[in-house]
Amino acid sequence: MREDKAELRARVYLLERERSALELKLSSQEAQQAAQQATVQHLQAQLQDVERRLQAQHQQVSVPQTPTGECAAVDMQHTHTLTGEYTTAIIQSTHTNR
Repeated sequence: MREDKAELRARVYLLERERSALELKLSSQEAQQAAQQATVQHLQAQLQDVERRLQAQHQQVSVPQTPTGECAAVDMQHTHTLTGEYTTAIIQSTHTNR
């Protein structure tokens, strides 16, 4: 009977240690997941900021004209991103001989 109690105590002790190790591992994984989520949110905020800046820059783009009658053509290209879309403008100079 004493041997059985000793075996059970040893088993309980080992199971408690294993449980503690698993709880520490879970806690570590939860902390890592929280850090990764914070990183994703930070990168999404940076991406949104860059997209806002690009949109502001593209809204300021106008078709320049020179005194000699040259004008520029604006070629609009659409680029899609994971969080939205934005448009880029490429200005190409076209010459007219007058």
